[in-house]
Amino acid sequence: MRGGADQLDDDVELAVRHLIEPWTTASNGRCDVVCVEGGAGDAIGALGVRRARACEIDPGTALAWVAWAGANGGAHGRRRGAASGRFGAWWLLAALGDLLEDWPVAPDELGELAGELRWLRWNAFEPEIGWNLRLAVEDPDERVSWAIAASDEAE
Repeated sequence: MRGGADQLDDDVELAVRHLIEPWTTASNGRCDVVCVEGGAGDAIGALGVRRARACEIDPGTALAWVAWAGANGGAHGRRRGAASGRFGAWWLLAALGDLLEDWPVAPDELGELAGELRWLRWNAFEPEIGWNLRLAVEDPDERVSWAIAASDEAE
């Protein structure tokens, strides 16, 4: 980790907020992002979740979820399209790896970074209604983790 933990936290939070901006500005969505020292379970707990279940997923599946979130507009926002979602996924990945100052980052480098991280989908034993992005990302080498809880219901 080249930057300080606070800067990484800010960069990742901003990347996630830009990613799902239509959910929160043009619809009735919400987004919470946390960064903690520790594992993915610690990050999920820092969101205030008392009980959760998580499933480890491969980097490709995780980034597909991220790109999907960035491509759609949530319940009422305008759909931005696959290119926008893909860019948002790459930008978030670069923020997770503290590579934003090196932008544009070579695709192979982003792929290598994605493989070094541990990715999990999680939920709090609640039904998923509407649009949801619940991911936890753990950097085992740095012992830092992030949890994302974004949702937008169709009501």
